[in-house]
Order: sequence, then C-alpha cells, then structure tokens
Amino acid sequence: MAESPRRSEARARFRRAVPGRSRPLRQSRPPAPIASRPERRSRNRSANPQSSRDITVRAFREVPLGVAMPAGHALAGRSGLRFNQLAGLDVIRPLPPLEIAEQFAALEAASGLQLRTALAANNIGMVRSLVARGAGLSVVSRIDVAAELQQGVIAFVPLTEKPLRPTTLALCHARQGQLSSAARLLMRIAEEREVWDG
Repeated sequence: MAESPRRSEARARFRRAVPGRSRPLRQSRPPAPIASRPERRSRNRSANPQSSRDITVRAFREVPLGVAMPAGHALAGRSGLRFNQLAGLDVIRPLPPLEIAEQFAALEAASGLQLRTALAANNIGMVRSLVARGAGLSVVSRIDVAAELQQGVIAFVPLTEKPLRPTTLALCHARQGQLSSAARLLMRIAEEREVWDG
C-alpha cells in the first residue's frame, strides 16, 4: 500500500516541528514482487537480476548512486559528493526491503560513520516524497528519482566513491511466452539506445 502524499507531508511537518525526534516509517503491506505475478508481465526492468532458467536478460548497465535533496539545496550544485559529507545533516534512512538499504549500510560501514537519521522509510515513494518536502537528504539510485528530476522538485548529486556492490539495472523477459511486435521493438530500442532513466 503506497503512502499518500498527505501522510508524507504530515511526516515531513512532524520532522520540521520536532527536529530532535527520529521515527521510522514502514510500509505495512509491501506490494508483491513482479516475479510472483508472471502472468501479468512478460517484460520488465529489474535491479540486480539473478540468473534464472525462466528469465532472459537482454541488456544491462550499472545505475549511479547519489544523494537526493530538495531542488535549491545548498549542495545541489556540486558535481559529486562523498558519503562522509552527509555527516551532521538530516538524512532519510532507507530500510529493508529496499535494495538501496543494503548499499546505504555498506557505505556507512565503510566510512565508519553513523549518519543522523531524521526519518526512515522502507518505501521508495515515501523516501522521494520526504526528500521533496524538505525532511532530509537520502542516498538513492538515479533511476529512483528520474521523474522528480524531470519535474525539477529534487536534485541528484552522484556519490564519488564506488559502492561496494554496484547496482545493475537489467532489461529482462520471460523465456517462455511470445513477445508482441511492440515489445520486441521496445527491447531493440532499449538495447540500442539505453533509454533507461525514465
């Protein structure tokens, strides 16, 4: 169940009104993974796909990680940031089962820092909404905030250190089943042009 904009706004207002409090936000009923509904989707973009006899990976690339912040933030004009530059700033901490939560924990461990958690969330839509509303900064992949970047409500600054395990985005489809002509065209365009950010 997705978090409503009204609720996320209330969370951000709570954080601004009571800056000393930290409160985790969890999605109580996460949506079923796409693998559990094969009959409804024959193609998909998947993060860090696992080898499978049921899936064909047609193309893939690494997805840059960075810091998401409200547009106009003091750090928004930087060409890159190191993870330790987030020390002392309010951070929206990603929680499992988000893929980025593992990367965040690895970066924190590698840097020896424990960042100041303003709020925490296990839903990427909530993370985006809280960042856009000024509740804090967060570490995300660029594709997580692609729409907000286009709308100009969030800025994204790449992290300059390499993550311990790069996030890979892959274009996959089921081995069995017939792809439509439109799906084959989409696959070819994606393979040739790598138009993956939207």
